[in-house]
Order: sequence, then structure tokens, then C-alpha cells
Amino acid sequence: MIKVKYSLMLLLLLAVVQVYGQASQNLSVGYNVGAFKATSINNFIRSYNDVNEMGKDGLSEVRFLQGISVGYQLRINRIYGEITYTKSFFGTSANLDFDEKRKMKMRNNEIGILGGGIIGSGDFKVNIGVGAVGMNSTIHFFVRQRDGSNSYGNERLLNGSYNALAFLGTVKVVAVKQISERMSVYGGIQFVGAVRGTSFAYNDDNIAKGAFSSANKGAYQLPEDYEDWLAIGSEEYSLQYKPFVEPRYTGLVFHTGVRYTFQ
Repeated sequence: MIKVKYSLMLLLLLAVVQVYGQASQNLSVGYNVGAFKATSINNFIRSYNDVNEMGKDGLSEVRFLQGISVGYQLRINRIYGEITYTKSFFGTSANLDFDEKRKMKMRNNEIGILGGGIIGSGDFKVNIGVGAVGMNSTIHFFVRQRDGSNSYGNERLLNGSYNALAFLGTVKVVAVKQISERMSVYGGIQFVGAVRGTSFAYNDDNIAKGAFSSANKGAYQLPEDYEDWLAIGSEEYSLQYKPFVEPRYTGLVFHTGVRYTFQ
């Protein structure tokens, strides 16, 4: 019964292609850099720098992310659907006592689904689409020790890895220039804005690393106001519904890459 159902769906898709035009498929790979407003995480960074009196030598705020992406696009006439996977990253560090460094690394894994239309003709076309992005964001907060090893241990507050999820809306405009029968190059711009997200919560994997015990892991989330978190304690901070860091990103992403077309 299931095989019959999927066979009928495939036949329907083929019928649509025959009626409305010839289908083409594209695979793409590219590089992207984004300029973001990341209010929540930057509140934490500023507070952390102030408490530790780091000044201009403290952790840098999150303003830019860079990454790589791969995508698949199905085009029927001047309508297309697209799915992309993007891995983006950010890193910063600050000097601590005893020749140690405070390190913060952020890694985002994103799946985007878009649909839209195509304008232009010949070897130059513009794709305009709207869609949604699901993102899994991880922050690694650790100490680089004098011998070059990384410590997630509890000798420093908030050491550990933290995970959060976010759902973002997006609008994307991409210009495509065909350079051969199968190959094209592209460049574009994409607006993304957070719609909903969870706060960065302690990752259970750190227990295996010996960073914390399971008894106190629940107290560890990244607070937006680090000074207040220290003053009243993590439990009271949570009970007073003080804000924790969330992956609330809004900004523009610039794309460039190559695309291969096959029938």
C-alpha cells in the first residue's frame, strides 16, 4: 500500500512537469558571511567583560558569522523549491591570569527550505524566494591552558558547552550567471530574522568530560546579565525569571558560490 502511494505521488509530479514545463535540478556549494544584530548573546559578552574588567581586551561581540553551505534546487519553469544546509561559525578569546585564555566558540547548523520564482532570461537569471530556517546553535565556553590543552572543568565559572534551537524567517535574492552548459556562478543576499528560540542550556555531553556533576548541571545556563547572576546566584536568577542567552539573530547574509545543473 505504501509503495502504491509513493508511486502515485511520483506519477503526479511527473505529470505536473509535463504540463507546466521541463524540470531541472541544481546542486550548489558556496561561502557566506553574515552581518548580524545578536542582542542577547552580546548582552552576556558585555556583562562578562565588565565583571572581569577586560575592557577592549575582552571577548569580542558577535557581529559577523561566516560559513559554508550546500544546496539542492528543483526548478519547474519559473518556479523553484530549494533546500540548503549551512554550517556557520564564530570565535573569540580574551587573556586570563597565569597565561591562560578564555575561549568562546559558536557553531550553527542550519537547514533552510525556500520557494519562489525566477526572473530573467538567457544566461543571467535572478531567483527570489521566501522560506524558513531551522537552526541548532552551540556555544563552547572553555579555557585554553598554558600547555595548549582545553579545559571545560569547573575551575572557571560557566565552562561547558551549551545548545539552543531557533526558528528563523528568511527572504533570499540570488543572481545566477551561467558560464557553461552545466555550470553557473552565483551571488546573493539573504535577510534572516529570529521568530522563536530556546535559551542556551547546558549540554549533557559535558558530564562525560567531567566538567560538572549531574547534580548541578541544571543551574548552568548562559545569563544575559552575568553580574546579576553572580550577585544573586544561579538559582535565584532563574526564579526571578531573569533573561538567559537566546540565539536571537537578525541580519543580512551574503552568498557566493558555484552551481551544477543536471536534468
